[in-house]
Formats: sequence, structure tokens, C-alpha cells
Amino acid sequence: MNIRTTLASIVSAAALALPGCASDTKDCNQYEFEGIMRSEHGLVEEVYVSFRSQEQEFSRHTHVLTVNSSYYHSIDRYTDENGDFRVDEFSTQTGSLTPTTYRWGEVGAPVLREAQKRFDDYLSKIREMKQHEGLESLR
Repeated sequence: MNIRTTLASIVSAAALALPGCASDTKDCNQYEFEGIMRSEHGLVEEVYVSFRSQEQEFSRHTHVLTVNSSYYHSIDRYTDENGDFRVDEFSTQTGSLTPTTYRWGEVGAPVLREAQKRFDDYLSKIREMKQHEGLESLR
């Protein structure tokens, strides 16, 4: 094996070992979550929440936050396609109806601005829950 091949192997192995959100400005591991939390959007209800990061081509990451509300019988999906924690797409599905999807544009912009606020709220709640769990485990 020549030096160039060896170096390429080392660089490839190091790239695979990088954490999933190395290119993000925030550490998305603090947001990885799947479970139940209380909703505070006017109601005290439990909602099933899932946040995950998916690696795409060229080390780009997509973040997806899914909120399943049994009260509203709805599923809301917030998608950050660039790994920058900014909502690029919001879709909502109520009951068995076809999901309605919003993207940036004249119609979607106000919807995405509100979706961004909720996305940020959910991430904040996830972070607080994880901090609380960590501190409780130290007792």
C-alpha cells in the first residue's frame, strides 16, 4: 500500500467516526429524543415527540421533529433540511386526511414562522427534560 492509499484510508475512517452533527452549529445529540411530553399550546395534554438527525449525502444533515397529538388526532412534522435548526418544511395531518405541507413562499412563510417558534419550543423542552434527567441521575 502506498502512502496516498494509507492516508486516504485514515481520512475515510476518521470521517466515519465523526458524530452525526459535527457540521451543525449546535450539538444535536442534546436533542435526540423519543417519548411523551406535556404540550403547553393552550392544553395540558401528553404528546408523543420524536426528534432525530439523519445524515444525507455530502455530510449534510436533516433534522426531523414529529409531534403526534392524540387530543387533536394530528401528526405535525417539522423538517430542517440543512441541519441549521431552521424549519424548511412543515406538514400536518389530521385524522385520515392527506397531509398538508407548507414550504417557504407567499402562502407558507407565515405558517413556517409559527412552526419555527413551536420547533424551538419543543427543542427547548427536550433539552430541559434531558438536563433534569441527568441531574436526577446524580442524586
